[in-house]
Amino acid sequence: MTSEKKEKKEKSEAAKKNRPPVGSASAGKVDTFRELVESIIIAFALAFVFKAYSAEAFVIPTGSMATTLMGRHKDVECPRCGFQFQVGASSEEDESAQHARQRVLRLQRQLAQLRSGGGPPGRLEQVQSELAAAQRMASSYAVAAGQCPNCRYWVLLDRRAWEALPQSVRKLVPEEPEDVPSHDGDRIIVTKFGRFRRWDVVVFHYPEEAQTNYIKRLVGMPGEVLRIKDGDLYARPLQDEQAPFRILRKPLPKVLAMLRVVYHNDYVPHVGDSAGETIYRRGWPPRWNLAPKDFHRWVYDPVENPQGWLPLDLVRKMHGLLPPEFARQGQELLRRNARLWPEELKVQGGWTPDELFRRFSADGTAREETWLRYRHFVPRAETPLRYAGSNDQWAQLLRNRLREPAEPLLIEAFLAYNMGVTLGGFRRGEFYDRRNTAWASDLALELELEVKKPQGYVVLELVKGGHFFRARVDLASGEATLSIDQGRRLFETAEGSENRHPRGTTPIRAPGTYRLMFINVDHQLRLLVDGREVEFDAPTTYPPLVPTDEQMIETAADYAPAGIGAGPGTQVSVEHLVLYRDVHYLASSNRLGPRLPYRDFPLEEGQYFMLGDNTASSKDAREWVYHYVDEPLLIGRALFIYWPHPVRGPLPWTPNWKRMKFIR
Repeated sequence: MTSEKKEKKEKSEAAKKNRPPVGSASAGKVDTFRELVESIIIAFALAFVFKAYSAEAFVIPTGSMATTLMGRHKDVECPRCGFQFQVGASSEEDESAQHARQRVLRLQRQLAQLRSGGGPPGRLEQVQSELAAAQRMASSYAVAAGQCPNCRYWVLLDRRAWEALPQSVRKLVPEEPEDVPSHDGDRIIVTKFGRFRRWDVVVFHYPEEAQTNYIKRLVGMPGEVLRIKDGDLYARPLQDEQAPFRILRKPLPKVLAMLRVVYHNDYVPHVGDSAGETIYRRGWPPRWNLAPKDFHRWVYDPVENPQGWLPLDLVRKMHGLLPPEFARQGQELLRRNARLWPEELKVQGGWTPDELFRRFSADGTAREETWLRYRHFVPRAETPLRYAGSNDQWAQLLRNRLREPAEPLLIEAFLAYNMGVTLGGFRRGEFYDRRNTAWASDLALELELEVKKPQGYVVLELVKGGHFFRARVDLASGEATLSIDQGRRLFETAEGSENRHPRGTTPIRAPGTYRLMFINVDHQLRLLVDGREVEFDAPTTYPPLVPTDEQMIETAADYAPAGIGAGPGTQVSVEHLVLYRDVHYLASSNRLGPRLPYRDFPLEEGQYFMLGDNTASSKDAREWVYHYVDEPLLIGRALFIYWPHPVRGPLPWTPNWKRMKFIR
């Protein structure tokens, strides 16, 4: 049979069977479609395998990890000082808010049907009335005001809040505010391989409701007793009740990621249209200013000695080392103290501030050590302006009627993220207080130092519990020296050896500008120059200042918790001063009633303890029925913020590159 006849026979048989001949175009289409389907199935299978064993994407819903991770929130710029911060807006998406919006949609559909098809007499007016009430209820969940962490001014975030202000108050607001949009929470990648380590941010199944995923920081490991006290974490072996509790220290990358701004001196609040019309011109004292040269020997206490300064040792006996039965007396005494500087502070050749107290210069002619000190002068403003009482100091400043001198306060673990006020609460004057008023004593100081001549020295100082922690840098040699109470208190070291002054070498030995950061966190001192940590020749950790079963009590010196000193002949200037605090862990949340001085949590094998970084507004292991997460419930470690909310830019969806980062 010829090849031509064979081909005709094959085509005939194929036609009889109603199928395309081999090699035809129709067969190619069938094969391509099948390959496409198979590829999609394989892709989904690989995606599920990747999700199950490698990584998965999550969206952060709430602010329990703020500001490490953001839930639904608003990005705000304070109209008074210009500082940028975030306010939580999770209330806009909670169950009640969603029900309110659903009711609005149902009534809108009913109204459209009534208008198009008619209905019972009077029903149209009834639905219109119900819709108006429902819309007002739905709008009440919008976050309408927040408090700036830098200057504590209450910022309006919704035009409707401004419209609700009385005319007498509207004129105090700089301008009619724009509606600040709310943004969804961070989108993160969670890895599902590797070991779980302390301080990791972990996603896990909620022990009381396994189908719900939670995200917190892993702080307690199996086989130990975890203690929360004074904002810090301690641990001892579970089986050894005689072992002492030892503080848990975070590695430096975690420390830097978890610091929160207390005050940024570049953002000076103003009270008028001009940035030069600062609150200083209306009698409010700058937070950084000249300090008495003998501050370290004398701490002012007008109750006991209205004419001068009390010796620090005596103040410690009165305020810091009181027996328990006198603790209440001591605290009451602290509350009554005004703590004012003496009037005459000018030291010849000492620090000279610029007009806005942002930059301070020493010309090198001083013959003695001169000091700048920070005092936490925070205008008192517990509620937005509509409800400001006579003691509201922001209202007094705006009206230029400051009634009383400012009083320095202790630094609190304040977090602006928690201070959002809903529109309904703003209208009714109801404010749920999520303010963390616990004293935050772990601090860090950052500044830019300009060295004009390599001579003399500078000192960075932080106060904690009445003790003075110093980093002294010699500008000629670059040598840095650490000390506690000027060497009277020892750092940790091997038994039998003495460690009073750890020494290290810095690159500061020539004229130029340097970025310095001095950190006192987790009972450890650290010094960074231009972002690099200085290595010291001895440990920079120190023993607990009080026994681990006693609460640390503030002293009068803690009301001036940071200082910058310049030695005789030192010619330098400092600016861009930023004071930070560490994350402060509460032993009990605000929802559990009175705060406890400390709490212990035993952890058996396979049990992990989880805390939110924002413990003032976090439902975490402190208040679960079982205070731990079993190992099988762990999902993975939060690795990277891959898509925070977009920002305004040339594109409709301009990526927020600044917030894209690895999670520490």
